[in-house]
Order: sequence, then structure tokens, then C-alpha cells
Amino acid sequence: MLIDEKGRKHLVRPGCKFESDLGIYQVPEEAGITIESHMGSPARVVLPPLSDYVRKMERPTRIPHFEDIGYILAQAGLRQGQTVIEAGTGSGACALYFSQAAGPGGRVVSFERREDIFQAAGRNIEGFGPGNIDLVAGDIRDKPLDLKGDLVFLDLASPSEYLELAGQSINPGGLIAAHVPFIEEASRCMTGLVGLGLGEVVMSEVNRRDYEVLRSGTRPVPTQTVHTAFLVLGRSP
Repeated sequence: MLIDEKGRKHLVRPGCKFESDLGIYQVPEEAGITIESHMGSPARVVLPPLSDYVRKMERPTRIPHFEDIGYILAQAGLRQGQTVIEAGTGSGACALYFSQAAGPGGRVVSFERREDIFQAAGRNIEGFGPGNIDLVAGDIRDKPLDLKGDLVFLDLASPSEYLELAGQSINPGGLIAAHVPFIEEASRCMTGLVGLGLGEVVMSEVNRRDYEVLRSGTRPVPTQTVHTAFLVLGRSP
């Protein structure tokens, strides 16, 4: 990531030339150094944290907000070496966060049905460089029968249609999580998870409130997201 003197952040590839209104930068192969454009404008080259990478990467679909991803990770309690099964890769943000939690010895298997989104997610995942994500073009219904995970994450339009499959795919003590935009579908998911005999079934909404500090005083940012999604979670016995 190249951070210019105006504080702007740009994803760049090692060895490339990057052009902006501050000049042309020759991006070095290594990170952690300061360079100058041909116009003498300084910039820092750093390895981006995943949060910055996700903000700047190609996003053909909306991604779950960070507060939702964090809640899922905290509830799942993923440990290194565990396996995550994801239905609906989207832009690849969740797969990348799951891969960090699972670690080098773990595995993330992510299914995406739409070819255009599959290709974009592949570019995003390759750009960050994890080696433990298997990106599959197709429906999770076609997954191998012996593939089981410690977290099954459903990020689909109608996750309630996949709950039985999720129940067959979860390891004992594992978590099934559905990311749902509408409350009617969330209610169906909650009823479905209870019907499968899962425990600790909850439907939650995670809210974040940002503040701004002005010379005249401190207040909530006037315009911010009110609703992100409903999260429906259940734990396998």
C-alpha cells in the first residue's frame, strides 16, 4: 500500500509504476520504506493491514460490515487449524478474515455460484496472498459429503434453504452463522436452526456509532449506517 503525503491510500503491486496528481512513483519490491515521486512528493510503502486491503480492493458485491465479521469471529471462536465452509464468497472479505483466524494449518472452503463474482473474488484473494483458501465455482449443495467445518457461514439471499445442509456439514461444537438483510428471512433461519436441534440459537443486530470531535463540541456523526444485517447463529451439540 502506498500512502501519499495527503494521507491517501492506494493498493499497488511491487515493481510497478503508480501515477497520481503528485507525480509518478516507482514502487519498490520491499515494504516499510519511504519513496519520492518524480516531482519530489514523498510516500510511504507499507504492507496493508487486512482492513485497509478490504476497503480498497475490488468490490463487485457489498461485504458484511467489520462489526458483523468481528461478531461472527468472536462467537465462532475459531482456532488455528480449524476449517471454515462459506456459501457465497462475494468479494472475498469474509474468506480473508476467516483465513487469518484459521491460520496456515487451517482451511477455508468458499463457494460462489456467479462466475463474474467468482473471478473478482479470486483476484482479491490472490492479491492478499493467503495460502489456505480454496475458492470453488459452484453451489455449496455440490460440496463433497465428507467436507465438514467448525464454522459454516451462509451469506446468501435465502440462507434458510441451506440450513439442513449446514447442519450436515458442521462439526460437533461448531457454529452455523447466517448473514441476512431482512428480518423475515432471519426469522425463518432462527426457526430452522431450532428445528435442527442446535443450541444457543440467537438472532442479533450489531450496531456501531461513530463520533466526531469539533471545536464546538463532540457529537455522533450525523450521517451513518443504521442497519447492516441480521445475524442468526446456532451451535452444534
